[in-house]
Amino acid sequence: MTSARKDVIRVALAGNPNSGKTTVFNALTGGRRHTGNYPGVTVEAELGWYRYNGTRVEITDLPGTHSLSARSLDEKVARDVLLNRNFDVVVCIVDASNIEHSLYLAIQLMELSMPMILVLNKNDLAQASGYAVDQRTLSRLFGIPVVTTVATRNEGIEELRQVIADRMNHRRPHGISYGEDLDRAVERLQDRIAADPQLNKLALPRWLALKLLEGDQPVTASVLQKCTDPDSLRREVESLRNKIRTCFSDDPAVVFAERRYGVISGDCQEAVCRTAETRHRLSDALDTVVMHPLLGIPIFLVAAYLLFKLTFSLGQYPSSWIEDGVRFISGLVTRLWPTQWPILARSLLTDGIISGVGNVLVFLPNIVFLFLGISILEDSGYMARAAFIMDRLMHKIGLHGRSFIPLLLGFGCSVPAVLATRTIEGKKERLTTMMIIPLMSCSARFTVYGLIIPAFFPPRLRAPVLWTVYLIGVAIAVAGARLLRSTLFKGEGRAFVMELPPYRMPTLISLLHHMWFRTWLFVRKAGTIILLMSVVMWFLTNFPRTGKAGSALDRTTDPLQGTYAAAIGRGLEPVLRPMGFDWRIGTALVGAVVAKEVFISQLAIIFAVEEGESSV
Repeated sequence: MTSARKDVIRVALAGNPNSGKTTVFNALTGGRRHTGNYPGVTVEAELGWYRYNGTRVEITDLPGTHSLSARSLDEKVARDVLLNRNFDVVVCIVDASNIEHSLYLAIQLMELSMPMILVLNKNDLAQASGYAVDQRTLSRLFGIPVVTTVATRNEGIEELRQVIADRMNHRRPHGISYGEDLDRAVERLQDRIAADPQLNKLALPRWLALKLLEGDQPVTASVLQKCTDPDSLRREVESLRNKIRTCFSDDPAVVFAERRYGVISGDCQEAVCRTAETRHRLSDALDTVVMHPLLGIPIFLVAAYLLFKLTFSLGQYPSSWIEDGVRFISGLVTRLWPTQWPILARSLLTDGIISGVGNVLVFLPNIVFLFLGISILEDSGYMARAAFIMDRLMHKIGLHGRSFIPLLLGFGCSVPAVLATRTIEGKKERLTTMMIIPLMSCSARFTVYGLIIPAFFPPRLRAPVLWTVYLIGVAIAVAGARLLRSTLFKGEGRAFVMELPPYRMPTLISLLHHMWFRTWLFVRKAGTIILLMSVVMWFLTNFPRTGKAGSALDRTTDPLQGTYAAAIGRGLEPVLRPMGFDWRIGTALVGAVVAKEVFISQLAIIFAVEEGESSV
């Protein structure tokens, strides 16, 4: 089914992980979505739109997948969205520098017999590797438009917009032939589906026949449930599958996969030529070092240490400027506040809002540099290799190698980290990963570390202490994962297969987009949750008021005595006292339940009240 409105074109954007699909999405829509060099960035279908010559183009960015076999949740999401067929055209993004591997998904999309456009992205990397793709030949072979792009530099994006906007280009691809024997088996099942009064209502009879022969369990179960005579159909499918096994001495799913690669190989021989000898010597030399069985993990730990070192070293200067700015604004408001205006309102503004939010924003530069460093590691191609390095350790604690990616995202924010676990195929491994993600030190905790560590350690020890704190969190997570996998979630681990992207120099635009996307989440939280909790904490530290209306608070010895905040803190004090915390820490912890960064603003408000009670 396609869109009914003629002034709207609905597009499905599909592609392999690391094909540049989300970069193309951002370039088309002007969106500012996170792009990364590893699977799991897009874990559900996302929407965007733009206008072209008066036509609204709505784009659904599907999860990056290597196939439509629905073995993992991201593949299932992509396939389910496509099978709804609520699109005018499917745009398949292919990595031109690794075209033979990337075209496998394109062939599977062609099997759906939907209007399709093929995009050869990363054409600059293909040319640098010594390959040239003849897009006209490829278009003739597949029967669909082919566009060449370099999305990171917006090259070819305008041509892609034109091709999408012209409905004459929304052509269905040529049919795929798997050889006489296999085609005959597919056609036999296709006729059987068309003859069934229940199944002939379904779309894609040829694709359904193909999935039945491949042994696709979800499709097989659905078809058998809906057909008029499931036993007869089951026997016929098994008979055809056995014939394929006997004829080709292999499982039917493997046979069809090999035929797809055969189609790809033949088409590439015609459409792809080598312009120069491919050179991967530098990349191979780097991989020999950074992926060495003994050197790989130490190199990763050194990279993490340098990241934290630079975060503190570069962030301390702008942090001090922001701190001075917050102090200046607060003092300016105090000096300019008219005497006839309520002093209590001034206290709310200076001690509640400015002090609360400002003391959290002081750590914004550190977070910016932290995300910048992570972006460099991701976009350069190193982070994908770090996942391989950690794969052996992941298996020792009972996790999948792909668990490393969500755990790594947990250092930024737990929410996208949990969403990224959808790329993990095993349910037990996925649940285990979800449960230990909160043990990763996210950016919210970083602000707390940024307050406590400088208070107790000299500058030369701050980076090592921060690094140690992060490692302790990882160690506890490892122990927790091992415990869960040996008790609640027993089971064998799965093999880890993941494509390694080529090394490349990160582009400034990509780094800024990536850094801004994550930093904005922190800034938005400071302007909403932290602002709200700062006002709530100010109220708790100033009420109930104990003097006559409008008079100064009668708490000369303890300005917080008798307030709601003091009551809450003293109620928690017996629990916190063994850890060396007094009731004020307990009061701040209450607000931190909503958001960890709130702990900083709560402390700032509590101590601001204690220091400035004479002015209230």
